Amino acid sequence: IIYGTDFSYRGGDETSAARVMNARHELDWTFFASEEPMEYEGRTTLGLGLPEPILQKIFRENALKWLPGLNA
Repeated sequence: IIYGTDFSYRGGDETSAARVMNARHELDWTFFASEEPMEYEGRTTLGLGLPEPILQKIFRENALKWLPGLNA
């Protein structure tokens, strides 16, 4: 599993686009890392509460392993 989004930048204000992308990443991280109730995709749900080693694999280590040329 490698974390990714379907976000695409189509021109316009780069600062706003970066804020939107960062906010999405933070929401996704909270969903995967927290066990707390939260709003996600318009629904109230509980976060998955995955352990730190699994989070590191999903959000970093698997990409470094499987995407040639990606730098740490």
